[in-house]
Amino acid sequence: MNHTKWAQFLFVCLAVQPGIYAQQPASPESAADHLQRGNELAGSGNLSKAIAEFRAAIRLEPSNANAHWGLAKALDSANPQVVVPNMSAFFLRSKMKDAVKEYQTAINLDPKLREDQTETAERHVRRAHEYLGVQFGHWYAYPCGDVSDNLVNHCMDDGAAEYRIALLLDPDYVPAHVGLGMVLAKFHKTDEAMEEFRAALRLDPQSAEAHLGLGKSLEKKGKLQDALQEYAGAISSDEGKAKYEKLSAKLGIKKEQSQQRTIEAK
Repeated sequence: MNHTKWAQFLFVCLAVQPGIYAQQPASPESAADHLQRGNELAGSGNLSKAIAEFRAAIRLEPSNANAHWGLAKALDSANPQVVVPNMSAFFLRSKMKDAVKEYQTAINLDPKLREDQTETAERHVRRAHEYLGVQFGHWYAYPCGDVSDNLVNHCMDDGAAEYRIALLLDPDYVPAHVGLGMVLAKFHKTDEAMEEFRAALRLDPQSAEAHLGLGKSLEKKGKLQDALQEYAGAISSDEGKAKYEKLSAKLGIKKEQSQQRTIEAK
């Protein structure tokens, strides 16, 4: 076999070997590619795949605020787990704590992301109230009170996460401070609860709910005179009035003074 034919034969043999002349791999995808695809998937409701794309973007570019923001929103919107204890159905949302972390990271990287988010903050507070059955500082039996302790903790965890997200989006939203304070108080985190109630009162000194929550926390810590003062700030509500009158009697304050407080509040 002459040299020309030998070269042709060798070329054919090499060409049929697997992978010898395989197509070169495509260029690696960028964080921007994953982010774009994640946004598209989230927009079409495919949240599980969107979450995977946002995470891929973050692995490639950990400081990408928009990727963290997209991941936070996708985790926040992920389908909840339905729990039906004792015929009382309510939702326990998975991944909520992860959503809080991602919102926090995104806002730390780009504070402008929280601009014009008050309406979204309000939505999170409404959703927390739905979980917890909250109305003016009072906890109703449904839904959280009608389940096992373990489920109550999960329910309140999710409620707290909703309030925390609301505060990340709008740090000045008073109902979120009050709601988070109530959850913390339920978890016996009295000092942290008091911080939230006081934050609410700095923003709105007339908030009866915040006065009531702070009064309960102070009474729990044995600071009865301070608690009485806070109950006076909540006397416009039935519970606040009842708390004020009961503690007044305990402290020996005359009924006439208690009634005067009520008149002044009106």
